[in-house]
Amino acid sequence: MEEDEWRVIWPDGSVHWLAGRWRVVKNAGGQPVRVMGVNIDVTDRKQMEEELRKSEERFRLGIKATNDAIWDMDLKTGSVSWNETYSALYGSPSAGSDSWEWWIENIHPEDRERTAGCLGKAIASGASSWTSEYRFRRVDGEWAHIYDRAYIARDASGNAWRVIGAMQDLTERKQAETTLRESEERFRRVFEEGPLGLALVGRDYRFLKVNGALCQMVGYSEAELVQTAFTDITHPEDIRADVELAEQLFKREIPFYRIEKRYMKKTGEIIWINLTASMILGPDGEPLHGLAMVEDITERKRAQEESFARQKLESLGTLASGIAHDFNNLLGGVMSQSELALEEYRAGSSPVDELKRIKDGAIRGSEIVRQLMIYAGKESDAVGLADVSQVARGMVELLKVSISKHAALVTDFGEDLPAVRGSTGEIQQIVMNLVTNASEALEDRDGVIRVTTRRVNVDRAEAVSKGIAEGDYVELEVADTGRGMSLETQARIFDPFFTTKSQGHGLGMGVVRGIVRGLGGAIHLASQLGKGTTFQIFLPSTGIVTGASAPLPCVGESRAPQLATILVVEDDDALRVALAQILRRRGFETLDAPNGADAINLLRANSIKIDMMLLDMTIPGPSSREVAACAAEARPDLKVVLTSAYDEKVARTTVSATQACGFVRKPFQIDELVYTLRSALSLRATTG
Repeated sequence: MEEDEWRVIWPDGSVHWLAGRWRVVKNAGGQPVRVMGVNIDVTDRKQMEEELRKSEERFRLGIKATNDAIWDMDLKTGSVSWNETYSALYGSPSAGSDSWEWWIENIHPEDRERTAGCLGKAIASGASSWTSEYRFRRVDGEWAHIYDRAYIARDASGNAWRVIGAMQDLTERKQAETTLRESEERFRRVFEEGPLGLALVGRDYRFLKVNGALCQMVGYSEAELVQTAFTDITHPEDIRADVELAEQLFKREIPFYRIEKRYMKKTGEIIWINLTASMILGPDGEPLHGLAMVEDITERKRAQEESFARQKLESLGTLASGIAHDFNNLLGGVMSQSELALEEYRAGSSPVDELKRIKDGAIRGSEIVRQLMIYAGKESDAVGLADVSQVARGMVELLKVSISKHAALVTDFGEDLPAVRGSTGEIQQIVMNLVTNASEALEDRDGVIRVTTRRVNVDRAEAVSKGIAEGDYVELEVADTGRGMSLETQARIFDPFFTTKSQGHGLGMGVVRGIVRGLGGAIHLASQLGKGTTFQIFLPSTGIVTGASAPLPCVGESRAPQLATILVVEDDDALRVALAQILRRRGFETLDAPNGADAINLLRANSIKIDMMLLDMTIPGPSSREVAACAAEARPDLKVVLTSAYDEKVARTTVSATQACGFVRKPFQIDELVYTLRSALSLRATTG
C-alpha cells in the first residue's frame, strides 16, 4: 500500500489537499498489471494541523522570549519540560530522575512543605490557578526569591491533566525592599533615638513630626510641638533671618542652610541652638517638607562668653600695667609740680607754669580713665573719624612698660593721614593685640618691634589678592624680628580658640580680624620661621584729614549776661567748694548741696530763686533721679545740666528729655562748664 498527499486546484479556484492511497497488482511473473487506489480530501485536517503548528510556534517563541522561567508539567505522563531561562537559572533534573522530586528538593527547606502542599491542594481541589512565593536554589547555589504562578488545565470531567507555570525572580526587588526597610529603620532609630533634635517641617513652617531630643530640648511634648510652627518657639529677634532662609530653601534657591539662633523653652528660658535645615524631595523632585537638625549649643556659647571675658581680663591686665605706670608717673608729676608751686608761692614768685603742668597732668589722667572704661565695656566709644597715627601713638606709649624688656620699639607714624571711620577703642584693640603678640614672639631674645602707619593706594590686582575694593587706605603695620610662624600656625592664627601660648585662650587675633572686617578693611600676614612676622592692616580712608578740636568760645573772667542762680549738687567736698567759688567769680549766684536730701530741701525752699541745677549723677541719699523729679515739681521750667564720670548716653537716662539741657563730663575744664551753663541759660531765655 502506498500513500501520498498533494494539492489540487478545484474548478472554483480553491486549493485542496488530497490524500491518495493505492496498491499495485502484479501477475505471476511479478510484473505490475494494474493500480487500485482512492483519493480523500484532507483539506480540513491540513488546515487544523497548520493552525496547531503556528500556535505551538508562537507558544515556543513566547516562552523563549520571556524573562520568566517557564515549566510545563504533563500530569498524565508525569513528564516536565522547561524553557531555556529556567534551565539557565535553575538547572534541570538528570535523565531518568523524578522531575517532581527534583523540584521539591530545590525549594528552600523552610518553604518546601508549604509550597508543594499548596500546589497539590490546588490540583486536587479543582482550582484553575495557583500562586506562591518561595525560595528556590539557583545553579550557583544561591537562593532566589521566586514568585510562581501556574494555570491548571482540566478535561471535561474536571480532572487536571496539565499545569503550566512561570517563575519570576524577585530577588533584586526583595533585596531592595530589605535595604529600604533597613534604611527606614535606621532613619527611624536615628530620628527617634538620636542625640540631635530632629523635626520635619511643612511649607507653613509647622512641625509635622519631632523627636524626643527636640522635645526635651525645648520642654514641650510632641503633641504640643506638632500644634505649633518653628516661629512660635524662635526668639523674636531671630525669626526674620530664619524665615528668609527657609523661604529660599523651599524655593530650591539654596540646597541647605545653617544658622545659630535662639529658642524659647516652655519655661521661658532662652537657649542657643545650631540649626541645619535641608529639604526632603518627592519622587517628582518637588519639595515635600524640610528636615531640621538642631544642636543645643547653649553651654558652648556660655563657654565662649567666658573665654571672651577671660581674654578681656588678660588683655585688660596687660593694659592696666601700662596704665598704672602712666598714672604713677602722672601722680608723681602732679605731686612734684604741687610742691614746686608751693615753694614758688612762698618765695613770692608766680607758680603759673607749675599749675598749668598740674592741669595738663589731670587732663591726661582723665583721658586714660575714659579709654580704660571704654575698653572694659562700661561705656561705648562712638563711631566717628579716627586718626590711626594718633591712636597708635597713644597706645604704644601705654604699652611700652608692659612689653618685653628685650624689645626695641621703633615707630614711624605718618603725619596728616586721612581719617578712617571707626572708634578709637577698636583701633586701640588692634594695636594692643598686635604689639603684645609681637612682644611674645621675641621670647628671651633681643629684637625689634616696628609700628608704622602710612597712606597707601591699593590697585585692582592688589585689591583682588587682599579681598578688598581698590582705592585709598590707611595702613597700620606691626612687624617683629621674633621666632616667626610655621605655615600650619599661619593657617590657624585667626581661629577663635587657637593659641600658641602655654597658657592662654587665643582670642586676640580672632578679635583683630573681626574688628578689621567690621571696618571694611583687610589684614595681611607674612611670616617666616626664625625671621619674624609682619601684620599689615588696611583700613578704608575717608579722605578727610582730622585736625585739632575747635576750642570753646572764650569766656574768660567776663560777667554772666544775666544774673542766674545755680544749684550745685555734688558729693565731693573739694570739687563742690571749688565749683561754687569759681562760678561766683564768673558772675553766677550759687547754692550747693552735698547729697540728695539737702538738694531737695533747697529746691523746695528756693524754687523761685534757682534758675538751673548742676546735678551729679551719683550722689548719696535720694538719687539724682528723685532730685530731678523734685525739681520738675517745684519749678517746671527749671533746667538741669548733668555731670558724671560716665558718658552722656548713660547720664541722659537719669532725667527726662525736657529737663536735661546740657551735659559736661568729669573731669572738665571750667571754661567748658561755664560755656555749657551759659548755653543752657540762653536756651531757657529763648524758649521761656
